[in-house]
Amino acid sequence: MIAEDLIYLGLGMVFGAIIIANMMSGTQGRLKKICNIYFARFSNKDIDKLAVMFDDDVSLRDWEISASGKDNVIKANQKIFDSVDTIQVTPLVMYSEDDVVVAELEILVDNKVKLYVTDVITFTGDKISSIRAYKG
Repeated sequence: MIAEDLIYLGLGMVFGAIIIANMMSGTQGRLKKICNIYFARFSNKDIDKLAVMFDDDVSLRDWEISASGKDNVIKANQKIFDSVDTIQVTPLVMYSEDDVVVAELEILVDNKVKLYVTDVITFTGDKISSIRAYKG
């Protein structure tokens, strides 16, 4: 190979890597945006707008509850909302890989109790198919 061929080969590899990175960040960026919407709706205790984000077979598990199926997850969320006056979810950091977003959260309950929680949220398309929440 001559130097010119090596330059073209190198440029092709660089552009290919950029295209792949952009494709991946597009999906992962979209899922992070959906998570931000989810956290905002959760903070607003807007059960109707949360419901449209869930897959029919969604599951929820945290340190106190476990629910499967859209109706049961909606009921579990409503139970949480009914038990507090206010709840404010603030994402600190989000990581994304394939169809999963991991979010480190600060949750302020009733403007006085601060919890640190890690949510592992799995997607089927643009719908949330599972939420696993870990305290600590």
